[in-house]
Amino acid sequence: MALADEEVIDAAELRAVIEGVYTMAAWHDGGGKATAPEADGRWVLVDGVFVSLLLKREPDGSKQTIAMMGTFEIEDGAFTYGYDDGSYLIQRPDGSVDAPTVPFGERRRFEAIRDGSIIRLVWNDGAAEFRLGGWMVDYLEHGVVQRRWERAQPD
Repeated sequence: MALADEEVIDAAELRAVIEGVYTMAAWHDGGGKATAPEADGRWVLVDGVFVSLLLKREPDGSKQTIAMMGTFEIEDGAFTYGYDDGSYLIQRPDGSVDAPTVPFGERRRFEAIRDGSIIRLVWNDGAAEFRLGGWMVDYLEHGVVQRRWERAQPD
C-alpha cells in the first residue's frame, strides 16, 4: 500500500509507539459501545511477543472470552503479527459454549503510514487497521472502530 514517495517510518519509531501494555477503553460492535466492567481487557506487546485478553458480558447473560498469544515483528515501514495459540469462547446463559474459529498460523503484515500525528498500520487495503496516536490505539475493520486501547501509564 505504501507509495514510493511516501515516508518510510523506521523500525525504532514504530517499536516506540507499538510496544507496551494497554488496557481496553471500549469495545464497539453492532450493539453499541461497552466499557468496563461489561467489557475489559489487556493487550501486551513486548520483545516480539504479544498476549491479548478480552472479556465481554452481553445483556442476554452470555460472556465472551478471547485469550490469545503470538509473535510480532517490526521492520522499517511495517508491523506483522500472528496468533500462535489461544481460545475464543462464548458461554451462553444456558451453559452451552460456542468456539469461533481463530486464524492460527496466519500472519498479517500491516503497512505503516504517517497521517499527521497518527501512525496508521493498514492491512489488506483497510480490511483491518490500527491507528496509534498519543496514549490511544484504535483497531478498525473496514473503517469501523472495533476496539479502543489505552496505553498503561507508569506510576
